[in-house]
Amino acid sequence: MHRDFKPDNVLVGTDGRVRVSDFGLARSSAELERYRQVLAERSAGADTLGDVPVARAGGESGSLLRRLGSRGSRASQGAGGCLAPRSRWRGSPAYMSPEQFRGEPADRFSDQFSFFVTLFEALHGRRPFRGRTPEAIGEAVCAGRITPGESELPRRLQDALARGLSVEPSARFPSMEAVLEALDDRRGGSWQRALPWLGAGAVAVVVGMWQLDAAETRRSEREAALRCAEAGREVDALWGPVQRAELGETLIASGVPGADDVLVRVEQRLDGYAEDWAQARRHSCEAYVPQRGGALDAPDELEELHLRREACLADALRAFGAQVEVSAELEAQALESVVQAVANLPSVEACGDLGALSARSPPPEPDMVAGVEDYEVRLARVRAFVNTSAFDQAGVALEPLLDPVRELGYAPMTLEAELLDGQIRRMQSDAEGSQAALERAWLLALEHNERRQGARVAAQLVWLWVYNLGDVDAGARWAAAARALSAPLGRDGVETEVLNAATVVAYRQGDYDEAIELSRELLALHTELRGPDSELVGTTLANLGATLIAAHRHEEALPHLERSIALLEQGLGPLHQDTLSAHLNYGLALMYVEGRSADARRELEGAMAGLETRGDRADESVVALVHNGLGELDARAEQWESARAHFHAMHQIFARLYGDDNPYTALAAVSQASAWVRLGRVDEALLALEGALGVLESQTVPGEELAAVKAELAIALWTKAAADDGRSPDEREAQRARARGLMGEALEIYAGFMDVPPTTAAWLAAHPKFEANSN
Repeated sequence: MHRDFKPDNVLVGTDGRVRVSDFGLARSSAELERYRQVLAERSAGADTLGDVPVARAGGESGSLLRRLGSRGSRASQGAGGCLAPRSRWRGSPAYMSPEQFRGEPADRFSDQFSFFVTLFEALHGRRPFRGRTPEAIGEAVCAGRITPGESELPRRLQDALARGLSVEPSARFPSMEAVLEALDDRRGGSWQRALPWLGAGAVAVVVGMWQLDAAETRRSEREAALRCAEAGREVDALWGPVQRAELGETLIASGVPGADDVLVRVEQRLDGYAEDWAQARRHSCEAYVPQRGGALDAPDELEELHLRREACLADALRAFGAQVEVSAELEAQALESVVQAVANLPSVEACGDLGALSARSPPPEPDMVAGVEDYEVRLARVRAFVNTSAFDQAGVALEPLLDPVRELGYAPMTLEAELLDGQIRRMQSDAEGSQAALERAWLLALEHNERRQGARVAAQLVWLWVYNLGDVDAGARWAAAARALSAPLGRDGVETEVLNAATVVAYRQGDYDEAIELSRELLALHTELRGPDSELVGTTLANLGATLIAAHRHEEALPHLERSIALLEQGLGPLHQDTLSAHLNYGLALMYVEGRSADARRELEGAMAGLETRGDRADESVVALVHNGLGELDARAEQWESARAHFHAMHQIFARLYGDDNPYTALAAVSQASAWVRLGRVDEALLALEGALGVLESQTVPGEELAAVKAELAIALWTKAAADDGRSPDEREAQRARARGLMGEALEIYAGFMDVPPTTAAWLAAHPKFEANSN
């Protein structure tokens, strides 16, 4: 395509050859077609946030009905319902097509229209559309008002001119070959000899159009090779010998378990990312043909696409540089997370995704550019700290930036700062501060139609409500909002965040079938984006295995967990926290497979040994869950004192991490109380179980968790009623009646989806006179 075809651009050399010049507006037709498709899809309704269900502060159900950022219909785009503002015109008005006047992308049909305007002028000595101003010409073009020419032409030529000048592109000729055939009434003959009445200018026009595509291709390839020879070298300044040495010294001196192996893995991933970025930068350069002289006017759709691609690559390079820089500054406990942080850098491939590019934020106003660039570099450092779980360092780096960024007034950057603030505060257990920051970010996303960032904010609010505030229903509403926002955006890193959050909600609601389906979808997405051997695939397999365990599909979980362990040991190392977590899940699955209890114990004890090797770098929540697994195995073997010690350790960790009113802490109290009952400490057990029941009944938790506390409370009440402690028979019978009712409720829940847990089943078998009430 040329997009500005006119007589001035058709040259006849002294050798008689015809050449088309000035390819300033020429573009790849294939890419144009794809981009037009993307824009059409977005303008069909995906460009506004619409009615997004959310949770209001306090967890109430609600909806923020904000319809922002609509593009407007064609009728509102200019004078007379046709013309776009002149800033969106691309080409010479006297020869432009209706679609170019409307501000739409030009294509081969637009070139054909310009050709027929030129041919009309060559035949009649004037152009077909008249007007004193460019706008008047545009009105005539859009209305199809052709002023008849004075020359007498053969009928077939008149028909060809009329068809080529059709207002609708679909009514024109399908190709230049079809044009030549229409102008030649002798099939297979020389069209130049067949049209002796055409002047030299008209002949030149037709020949020029015929040669245009090949000339454009040759010229584009030569220019691209010269222009792009150095593209991609920018990354060398950010990851070179000096940076390698600094990172190596930091890692080796940190005392991180397996520091040498961690360094090798980090370097491999940084090398790979740098290479991918450089290649993408070269491809971006080669794919773009600039206007003559390299100057850009106001961008049209494809120039805008190129600018968006370059901005995307600039963001990726900025994030890469910040991660390299920050990795050499990290405190020891965060260094091990650098491997995953590099894996989570912005996808270079997304910079070639038309859907992702079309959803990017608009650039800042010219007077903001310098300030925005400075703060974006500094915010990239904050994000790098967050990605390595160095939240205290991230908070220190972010604090002095918040007010200046807000005052600058570039909404996308302010939104990113508020999102970071909310995420950091959540991980520092500042739930109130996190909620305030994330809700500010949410309102900015709505106001400025930032669908992508809005989805990320909603995903963070899921984690806040589910884990920090303990309201799964509110988390579910935010998960619905996140999915609604991300649906039109394509498959990328934002979608992985959203799917992960939705999976958490389904899991905590006890909808394990939905959680498994979402986990499989997330696994497919990570495999597509990162490859089948990525550690992110390994982590997702581990989570899928954990969900299958919760659904009591233990044997189905085993191959996923085995594959997870292999990938994580390969990608992260055997002592990495995520690898040990996968061993934990594998041990928990083996516990419920007949004849594998000894294997389960070996797996869990191996995980505990690895966690002890990590020392204060071990994830305490994982330590607690290993204690839970070992305590359960001891309880099944009726080694109640050892079980009590494990359950007590688990309860202490969860109480410290989450507080007494958290479901995890309550369930740990239930396990500890079960051991107390068997060890004769019934009064302590009753107090703990009554408290746990109150916590779990006040929140949305899976049914089996309620069943567990009710069953153990029933056992404790029955045991207490059997004690000879001077209470009246009526009091004891009341306790027995409540025990029967609670056990009946628990057994009814279990009957719906799982076997009765082994320790409960063993107690029931040992007490044949106990008869649970049933509905």
